[in-house]
Amino acid sequence: MKKLFTTIVVFLISQTVFACAGVYNSFTTSTSGLTVAYAAIIGVPAPGGYSLAWTLGDGAVSVAISGTHTYASAGTYIITLYIALQTGCTDTVTQSVTVPGSSSSSCAGVSNSFTSSSSGLTASFTNTSTDTAISSSSSTQWFFGDGSSDTSFSQSHTYMSSGSYSVKLIMTWYDSLTFLTCTDSVVNLVTVTSSSTTNQITGNLSTDTGTGNPSSPVFKVWLISYDSASSILSAVDSVNVIGSAYTGSYAFSNEPAGAYRVKAALTNGPTSGTAALPTYGYDSLYWQGAIVINYSGSGIDTGNNIYLLNGTVTNGPGFVGGNVSSGANKGTQTTGVPVASLIIFLENMSGKVLAYTATDASGNYHFANFPAGSYKIYPECMGYNTTPAVVTIGASQVSNINFIEHTISKTITPNSNVAVANVTENIASFNVFPNPCSGLFNITWSSNNALQNVHANVTDVVGHKIFETDLDMSNTKGYAHINLSNLTSGIYFINIKVDGINYTNKVVLQK
Repeated sequence: MKKLFTTIVVFLISQTVFACAGVYNSFTTSTSGLTVAYAAIIGVPAPGGYSLAWTLGDGAVSVAISGTHTYASAGTYIITLYIALQTGCTDTVTQSVTVPGSSSSSCAGVSNSFTSSSSGLTASFTNTSTDTAISSSSSTQWFFGDGSSDTSFSQSHTYMSSGSYSVKLIMTWYDSLTFLTCTDSVVNLVTVTSSSTTNQITGNLSTDTGTGNPSSPVFKVWLISYDSASSILSAVDSVNVIGSAYTGSYAFSNEPAGAYRVKAALTNGPTSGTAALPTYGYDSLYWQGAIVINYSGSGIDTGNNIYLLNGTVTNGPGFVGGNVSSGANKGTQTTGVPVASLIIFLENMSGKVLAYTATDASGNYHFANFPAGSYKIYPECMGYNTTPAVVTIGASQVSNINFIEHTISKTITPNSNVAVANVTENIASFNVFPNPCSGLFNITWSSNNALQNVHANVTDVVGHKIFETDLDMSNTKGYAHINLSNLTSGIYFINIKVDGINYTNKVVLQK
């Protein structure tokens, strides 16, 4: 019996040592404002029970298995759980808990602002932004309206030419205690003048944000002369503007006295979805609605701003095309000189613009990939009054929605001598990928007929031809490779002309 008793005692001692080595305890926490809820998890129930204690990091203690504690302020606290078993084993568990503070924390206390002054072409900007409501670090972004930017808190910037520029300041505050991030932006107009500049017409450009338009836009702006006696308009000057943060500024220098209109287009916008449309004056798609600038010929005429309106391009089976030609007779001419580079709008029956395109060198245009329904086709030409054509698109594609530009009466009217007919000739579709690319991309096509004498060329954003080649598209479906690896990063346009087809698409090179 003594031998058996001794064996049992050794066994119990072994279990006690094992229990101490295997004690596993932990606890959970959750936060709500300044309050933390905590709960212990006892890993090994001990013979004879256990006792526990908490230290909560701000001087408070507790002996409950779970509970809540409200801190006086936000911050990071060390919570420690002490476990003591009746067998003599102990265990300690520690966690770092961050208390974010009151759920009512907000960005109401931040304020973004700056002041500016100029001397010649140099403007100085003083950042007067404040963040009285939160304890935080901040970051700064300046966009100077000419494509330049900086991250200094206050800044000076020298412009290349006189003009009025939209300067944007974006401030971001981060509160390390509450994890709150606050962002605010402000845009002010600053005017700089070179001593050699005696007269200018200036204004700001802007597009919608978050609707597909690029945050670094490239604009083309035209200055259009207007003869009120003859109602004749003509583009007398143009500038390319590289903007930033969806905005830009333009200036026309040393222009003579006269009546002018301005027009802007986004040259690097998306080719599908929602995009900025060519816009006259502040917000008119048509020249008749543009504000006339009566310029005296001296001084700086500012505030001639252009807000580019958006149009939505939708997908569907619809296809419609036609031609615009020019002639002197009204309503009787069926042939004439092709009108190239004429803007054509596709509108719904309420007059909302859905898409736009331009006629090619032969005066041809087309729209594709829109839903079946009724639409208006509206050619837009400076100085001309347009009568739109109404067309209903069903399952069949239609073409020959032609127009005559009457040079004497200054009108554009549908050519009623040509009826709407189903398209039976070759319809081809193209695709360019990958886009963006590093310089090597593919062109795929699908056509009813084999394509002959295919010519492709690539231009930069201002229209300079920088590459051209002939492609073999003798198969009705296929692909070809084009290598632009020798070009620098940027935006380019590829154009394919074949059998009456004029296809243009944007290619973005990123290296």
